[in-house]
Amino acid sequence: MALGMVLDATVIRAVLVAATVAMMGMWNWWLPDQAAKLPRVEPSPLRSGKVHGSP
Repeated sequence: MALGMVLDATVIRAVLVAATVAMMGMWNWWLPDQAAKLPRVEPSPLRSGKVHGSP
């Protein structure tokens, strides 16, 4: 019974979250003014796979 409830909740949340994201469109990416003023950090070159000396 518990497994059925967990599976049911997972499916429902997956559908509701996907539907909400689809309905809200660009509003999903809105930031409050305080968060928008935080400094932005460039991603590490190591994560992109490009290391000095490699083509």
